[in-house]
Amino acid sequence: MEKKKLPILSVVLYVLAGILAVYSVWSMVNIADSIKAYMEQYSMTLKGNEYNIISSYMSAAGPYIFYAIVLAVLGWILQQMAPVKTVAVFEGLNDFAAYETTVDDSVDEASIEDAVNQFEASAEPASEEPKEE
Repeated sequence: MEKKKLPILSVVLYVLAGILAVYSVWSMVNIADSIKAYMEQYSMTLKGNEYNIISSYMSAAGPYIFYAIVLAVLGWILQQMAPVKTVAVFEGLNDFAAYETTVDDSVDEASIEDAVNQFEASAEPASEEPKEE
């Protein structure tokens, strides 16, 4: 089973993006109330003041929306770059026993001596005898 672990930095970036998104919504609600009160106080109409209203929304909430999106994208990028961890799942002890190996501690000394002798014999230079023609 392969599983990607969520990096801590991604979680932090997602939380900050969420906080900024909530703040931007709160800011937009407050600016709407402020514009409504301003228009009632000075008996202004919406027509002809579109630029000022949109500018108020953009200056109050625009940067926070932008930064929330940027932080969310950075968190997603870090999450995609996280290494994949392979997790071995064992159903029980019988499955683990299948991967268990045993080591035989007894050493056959005769076979080691034979191996050393064969190595020494192969390491000796061959005697060069002149060939008879």
